[in-house]
Amino acid sequence: MSPQMHAPGDAQDWLRFAQTDLIYATAPVPEGALYNAACFHAQQAARKSIKAVLTHLAVEFERVHSISYLIRILPTNIPPLPQHDEAIRLTQYAVVMRYPGAFGE
Repeated sequence: MSPQMHAPGDAQDWLRFAQTDLIYATAPVPEGALYNAACFHAQQAARKSIKAVLTHLAVEFERVHSISYLIRILPTNIPPLPQHDEAIRLTQYAVVMRYPGAFGE
């Protein structure tokens, strides 16, 4: 593998996917559209960013949507996230908020 190459599923891959989700999360929401898709991508960006850190540090993690779980398994030498509570609140947008009737407009 050349120096520019990296293994699939490595930290760089997680970050590329997180950056793509962040682009969608911060894109203008078209008139008449619901905000749930933007919220979903914000959750995905946060979750994949944390998974990038865990992957980089070789910390194994379960395949979950829970940001709280991912934050809890970060090594203790990682400084706490400044928006810890806000990040955890994003978890609800992973699945529930993607379906009709689960939230208000």
